[in-house]
Amino acid sequence: MEQQSGSRSCRRNDNFTTFFNFYKLLLNMKLEPYQLTLPNRLLILSNIPKEGNIITLRIVRELINELALTAEEISEFEVIQLENAVQYNEKAKIPKSFPLDDVKVDVIKKAFKELNDKNKLTLDLVEVYDKFLP
Repeated sequence: MEQQSGSRSCRRNDNFTTFFNFYKLLLNMKLEPYQLTLPNRLLILSNIPKEGNIITLRIVRELINELALTAEEISEFEVIQLENAVQYNEKAKIPKSFPLDDVKVDVIKKAFKELNDKNKLTLDLVEVYDKFLP
């Protein structure tokens, strides 16, 4: 019995150490401001991973929360979901600053790099690709 409780204690310490190191990493991350239009954001959101490991999916969830349209933007940009497209007014093409940390940027870069490596980039993705992978 003693060994089990000792191993549990060891696991807790390992978990704490892992969490503490992750927390230190988060504190040291720098936020880079990216100028993104509504179309840029929609293209990013439609091309980031929909499956992967738990860490990647948590980062993706944060990206979705940060880049998704707000109710105010839907109204301001007159956003309408069509059958296979999204329609919006010209104001949606005005860039807005989004501070993104290195981890989120890496997920975006990886997604667009994979598209490029598989020859799956399309013309509408080139502008976003150039913002993250110049």
